[in-house]
Amino acid sequence: MSYLLLSLLIAFLYTHALIYLSYAYAKRHLMQAPHSRGTHTRTIPRGVGLAVVIVCLITLMALYLTPAHFPKGLALSLLIGGFLIAGIGFVDDHRSVDPVIRLGVQAIAVGVVLYQIGGFPDLYLFNHAFDWGWGGSFIAFIGMLWFINLYNFTDGIDGLAGMQTLFVSLNLAAMTFLLSILSISWLMLILATAISAFLFWNWQPAKVFMGDVCSGFLGFLFAGLMAYTARDNMVPILCWFILLAMPIVDMSYTLVVRLLKGYSYKQAHCTHAFQHAVLRYGSHQAVVLRGLMVNLFWLAPFAWAAFLWPQYDVWFFCLAVPPIFYIVIKLGAGQENDFSKTSLKSSS
Repeated sequence: MSYLLLSLLIAFLYTHALIYLSYAYAKRHLMQAPHSRGTHTRTIPRGVGLAVVIVCLITLMALYLTPAHFPKGLALSLLIGGFLIAGIGFVDDHRSVDPVIRLGVQAIAVGVVLYQIGGFPDLYLFNHAFDWGWGGSFIAFIGMLWFINLYNFTDGIDGLAGMQTLFVSLNLAAMTFLLSILSISWLMLILATAISAFLFWNWQPAKVFMGDVCSGFLGFLFAGLMAYTARDNMVPILCWFILLAMPIVDMSYTLVVRLLKGYSYKQAHCTHAFQHAVLRYGSHQAVVLRGLMVNLFWLAPFAWAAFLWPQYDVWFFCLAVPPIFYIVIKLGAGQENDFSKTSLKSSS
């Protein structure tokens, strides 16, 4: 216990130190000016989430080098893939990277993880394995790529990506602790600690932005752990989907609506449900706290029920997720808005 507390304290302080350094660099090279598709009115340094990435990569390196109960191949694949994802995100924060190149790097990272865990041949529903063979691995490959890019969009308003990451990491830490997978539990606690330090800087009004370097990395890390723990039904896949229902439903529904309207998937926009919610409630903080309440008091209980009683996971999923669709639709996800004509309740 003392070792755990010491490691978390070191991670917290080290993240703050790295944020100071990243902030100084970003102020010179990575300033993001207000734009028509954004929700901010000030120029803010971006890419400072690099500090969280470094802490997580160091932790993965430690897991690879020590005799912890963590598959060496998985640790190495997350380390290599995480470095690639963060690297292309860091370049993208400096200058726009061709989507084909970015997707190619992500595909390599995802492929390495799936190869190391032996693919994803079985899909567990009702605690029963359905053999999909190579088809399951292909679906997992596409799903992981989608999730990496989906999670990148959560860094759209102050504190949202950080709070969602904190929520998921703490729940996963507790679940893997009960499964005696202490190495993953430790990794998630380190992530929760690092992201908590980042939230001090990213809470409204944000002093820094996370940037693609971090949001893409977080999406990859969660996707990799999802594939590993769901492959053998340690943490059911629907349990993961319930925990991540807010971003999955918002980003997926918004994309479908925009594609049906004829917009290109590449076209930048500001039409996600959480962005509409900022207009409705007048501040980023109000939206993030409301989302946290939904996560804590609606989604978390169903996720834990699916974890504890996996034979009923489909039913818990069907109860938990439809209200999230209702919220997203009610907020007008996919519909156009104009933040430039709106005055928010802070200097965000």
